[in-house]
Amino acid sequence: MPEPLAYDRMVLCVVQDDDAGEYSNALREAGISHTRVASAGGFLQATNAVFVVALEASRLEELKELTARTCITRTELVTLPWTGEIDLSLPVEVEVGGAAMFVMKLEHAERL
Repeated sequence: MPEPLAYDRMVLCVVQDDDAGEYSNALREAGISHTRVASAGGFLQATNAVFVVALEASRLEELKELTARTCITRTELVTLPWTGEIDLSLPVEVEVGGAAMFVMKLEHAERL
């Protein structure tokens, strides 16, 4: 029977695709196991990645700092999709990037 893992937190971190490769490498170098899932959505319907991370609560601050250092915000010119109401075909400057972290208590984790 598998032994339970010592993790007590699960983090879902949504990262822009442009930062996902570097973020994955940074997690690996820090010894933080993770699973990367491709996704899309948000205001611009852009592709991104969701990282699923299980770790000890004592490493949350380390993960937060690593994420802030790796997943930077930037401005880009984008053309918003036409909604049928207002034609905004001119490019608009928007802030993209960064990360969204969702931290949850983890009752049980085991590797099968």
